Order: sequence, then structure tokens, then C-alpha cells
Amino acid sequence: MKIKNMLALFIAATSFMATTSVFAAVDPKISAIDNPPNEVFAETLPFLPLSDPDNTRDWQFSLTLSDEFNGETLNLTRWDNYNSNWVGRYPSFFQKDGVRVEDGKVVLRSGMAEIKNGEQLYDAATIRSKNWTGYGYYEARTRTSQISMTSSFWFRGNDFEIDVYEQVGRSKVNSKPTIFPSNMHEYGKRTPKSYPYQYDTGVDLTLDYHVYGLEYGPDFIKLYFDGKLIRIQETADDAFNVNFPIIFDTETFVWKGYPEATDFYTYTDPISGEDRYTGDFHIDYIRVWKTDTPQTVESLGEAVELPSYKTTHAIYGTPSSVNDPLWNNAVAVEASNITLGGIEKFYSSMKVKTIWDENYLYVLADVKDKDQFSNTVAIHDGDNVDLYFDFGNEKTENAYDANDFSIKVLPDGRSASHKNAPAFEFETVSSATDYKSFVKVPWGDFEAEVGAIIGFDAQLNEGITKEGKRVGISFWNSNKGDVYKTMYTAGNLQLVKDQASISEMVVPAGTNYFTDGSFNDPTNTQLFENWVITSPGEFSQAIVEDGGNNVLKVSSTMNGNQQITLNNLKPNTEYTFSFDAKKETATTKVCSVSLLHYNQELVNHAKANQGIYKQIGTDWKNYEITFKTDEQTTSAKIMIAHNEEAATYIDNLKLTY
Repeated sequence: MKIKNMLALFIAATSFMATTSVFAAVDPKISAIDNPPNEVFAETLPFLPLSDPDNTRDWQFSLTLSDEFNGETLNLTRWDNYNSNWVGRYPSFFQKDGVRVEDGKVVLRSGMAEIKNGEQLYDAATIRSKNWTGYGYYEARTRTSQISMTSSFWFRGNDFEIDVYEQVGRSKVNSKPTIFPSNMHEYGKRTPKSYPYQYDTGVDLTLDYHVYGLEYGPDFIKLYFDGKLIRIQETADDAFNVNFPIIFDTETFVWKGYPEATDFYTYTDPISGEDRYTGDFHIDYIRVWKTDTPQTVESLGEAVELPSYKTTHAIYGTPSSVNDPLWNNAVAVEASNITLGGIEKFYSSMKVKTIWDENYLYVLADVKDKDQFSNTVAIHDGDNVDLYFDFGNEKTENAYDANDFSIKVLPDGRSASHKNAPAFEFETVSSATDYKSFVKVPWGDFEAEVGAIIGFDAQLNEGITKEGKRVGISFWNSNKGDVYKTMYTAGNLQLVKDQASISEMVVPAGTNYFTDGSFNDPTNTQLFENWVITSPGEFSQAIVEDGGNNVLKVSSTMNGNQQITLNNLKPNTEYTFSFDAKKETATTKVCSVSLLHYNQELVNHAKANQGIYKQIGTDWKNYEITFKTDEQTTSAKIMIAHNEEAATYIDNLKLTY
């Protein structure tokens, strides 16, 4: 089976519709392949899919596969409370007594187990459907546990796996409880492939119940969050016929860190008022529908896919080795954006630190990995680290220019580099559990000074000795995995005096980020310092007079967009961005201003009412956008877009918190 990655797609959320739950047995003609024999369907629909409340696809509700979990115990004629093919992900093991039914929900409990051979073990839990199933729509309402173990909803057959989600509610490493991570895996005789994707929901998934939907069909695999389409994978290149059981479980992931005893406790839930145990994964229901109506692609409007840019900081100093104590004061970032393999493929993790002086940029990559496989034939196809540098920080989609380069270091002490790389020095120190690489990169003609910013990214490649190859890739910033050919999706590295000075670079509360947002001084270049054209059209900027006031005029010769990067924002802070604007010509269809931050990977017309995207009219009008930074992402972008030769006028730019 060939799967082609498409854009993550968004449509407006739909509302939930349900009817009285009275099940009457009937057996309509449902021709979906590889469904259970003698599958029974409801005569009248007790529920409709949250993704299709108007039932445009003529869905039939499966009584055989659906379960509201309203009994006193788990229905063991439908479910196993174990997995006959797997005992669990070490060091966690499935326990039958970890499965219970209460208040109309299945609860899968995780917890501490014994210490064996000096290693802490964990109790996990699972349920797996006895029936195997195929094409259809599957919807589960669940609440994620609040520990560093997964709450997972997935399907696994002989040659194919769909991970609807594998959420880690309180990861010990780079915790992001808002992330909805999904994946798909091909196995079989062909080279195994994985298709990971992460969607930021913007809400803590451990606090309340949410509805997760999977539409599985011969042309597309679609994922939904609370009725909203968030992902489409096309499967039409060669139709496949794979059936599998429905699985819910909990697992440990070494890459996310293991929970501690103090992480497991009972408290009063502020939303429901009930006593809640942090290690419990709650499943309210699983509902299944089948149909003969062909799959469709929704009308999704115009969209522009954009990267997101994190900013990290290099402190001043001159470290001499891997173990220099100066590294204790440096800022650490983690490679947590998975672009290949999925979370379950990673048994390693990496932190990267940077230090600078007038002559060199120093990088320390610290990798925790108990299985270090260095490929002696294909150097990239195993355990290694790639470091990416763009001293010009142009942020364009073009191929590498003269100031772009990469450096690769391996745990066995070898290295490789792009042809543009300067003569660098490096040192790698390995042990049975980790390897650390110290890289010393000369600045060359680049003027290294406090406040300077370069493009930067770090890539962790996970190799497995048993498989003899690389099975996973993760980045610090990029979520596309194409930094090896373009620095467009690399992050930002800013040079600072020390960690204490980072906060001094943040504009104080109540103060406008823009020193001259009214453009009274035509010589003020602040706004143009981080201006990037990301399209084929030629854009220009000029301070002009309109109605007796100086304003900014942004012109283009054809369709495209420009972006202005705003650095040194305060972490975990809500900002308000406001401005006055008008477009030059009424006939221009698209003339827009958008504010993009860490979780806005896609901007389209459907997002206009969420305050991120503003379509500009012909009369002067004030617009306002709010957004919030996170712990690591302290930059944002203003994007100005046109669909043709056009001009936008802007005045009174203001960014405050």
C-alpha cells in the first residue's frame, strides 16, 4: 500500500446529534470489505457520527462493534482484557485487573509495579475487540490519563496499523498535553513505513472528555477531533484490504520518560466533582458505523501551509570539551517533533545546548540511547545527529545558499558534513547508555554579537541494531523533515550574554513591541529587519502618506505572501496584536493579514472567526488578534497575503501583553 501525505486539513466543527438509544436488530446490505461475519446493524439510528450529523453518507450503526459500556463489568463476549499477541511495552505490562467498568465507562488503570533487576516496572491495561473489522467510521469519547504513560486508541492488523492517538498526558520530557499525536504504519514484505502527524488541539486533553473519530476507507483515512476534520491520508494509489481489531491501552514510552510514584494519586476533579485517579484512562464509548456510499473530500477553501519557528538562545562563553562546566549554564532544547517512525519507534532522546564567542559557535548534543547502531555503509541510516545552520537566516523555501550547511555526528566518533560547511572541530564521547557530541563551528565572515540571530535546527536519528537501519527521525523545530535541502523550516538561534539577559530582551508588559508602529520616522528599519518573502511574487515595502499620515504600503506583483518575524516574546503569555489596514483595490479577492504562532501550521478562510486570519476591506478599519506563546516558542509571524498584483496599507501596529 502506498500512502501519500496530504496537508493537515481543517473544516468547521459540527455539533453532536443523538437519538434515544433503542437498539433493534436488522441486517442491511453493507458491502465494506473485511467486516465481521453476520455483523448486525440497528434498524433505526440511535446515534449519528459527530463528523456527519446530517448523515449525508447514509451510515448504518453497528450493534456488533459498538459499546456504550453500560454494564456492570466488561462484556467479555466482545472484548478481551488482555492482548494475546503482546504483553505490553517494556517496562510496562498489561494486567487484567487493571480493567474495570464504572459509571458507564471503561477505565484502564496504570500504576507502579515491582522493581526487578534494579529496574522499575509498571502496570498497564488494555482491551481488544474479539471481532476484526474493516472499512467504516469509528468514534470514541475518551479522557486521557495524567501521567507519563500513553492513553491509546488504535487498530493493528497483520500488515497495517492505524494509531488514532497515543497521548501522553503528563510527559516527563517536553510535556504538551494539548497534542493529539496520530500515526500509520505499513509492515509486511515491503520496507516498513510510518506516517506520523501531530495536531495541537489548544486544550489540555487530560481535563475533560473529547471525541476522536477515524474514517477508514479504500480511498482515504481521515481523522477527526470533536467533529472537526484534522487529517487526511490518501490511499487511492492501490486500494488495500486490511482488517484488524479495535484496541485501547496504556503503555510506557522511554522517549517520554517514566512516571514516578508521586505522580499517582487521587484528587477531586474540578470539572466533574468526582474523585479521580491520575493513572486512569477513561473510555466513555466506542461507536461504529458502516456505509456503501463512496468517500468524499470536503470543500476546504484556500489554504497556505506555513512552518512554525521556535527560538532558543546561545549564551556567551568558550567551552573546551564535552564536559566543560560552562554547559551547565546553557539553554537546553529537545528534539521532540517526530517526522518519521512515530513515538513508539523511539528508545532515545536528545537535548541540545549552544554557546558562542567571537570566533566560534559551540554545540553540545546529549543523546540518551542504550542501543547505538552506527551504519558502516550508509552513514545516515542509523543512530546519529544532524545539526543545521543558516548564518543568513533568510527563511526561504530555496535550496541551500552559501551560508547554509549541516554537520552530522555519529556515536562511533565519525562525522560528515554538507559541502558548504566550514572546517569544524568535534569530539564524541560514548558510553553504554548515551553519547555526547561537542561541535565547534567557526563563524567565518559572520559578525557574532549579542542579539544576532541565525537559523538553526537539530535532528535526532534513531537506529535499531536488530533492524540494522534508522527507524525514527525527530527535530527540535522542523515538522516537515526537509531541512536537509532547505532551511525554510529551521528555527532561530539568538546570541545572548547569559540566561539572565534573555528576559531583559523581552519588551515590558504594556509596552508596544513596535518602536514606531505609526511609521512617523521613515528611517526606522525595525519592521524590515526580519521581513521574508515566501512566494514567487515580488513584494516591496515603503512608507507613504495617506490622509496626512505616514503609513506602511506593502505591494506585490502577483499572488503570494510576506512574513515578518517577531522575536523575543515572553513565554506562556497572551499577546494582543492590533493594527489599522485597508486594501488598495476593491476587486482584489484575497488581501489579508494573519498572525501565526507555534500551533498555526495552516491558515485558511475557515479560521477567520477564530481571530487568526483577517480579510482586509477597502476602508480603513481596526483589527485585533490575540494569541498565546508557549514555554519554548517565543516568536510569532505577521503574514500579509495577496492573490494577485495588489497593495495593502497598514498603520498603528501594536503588540502588547
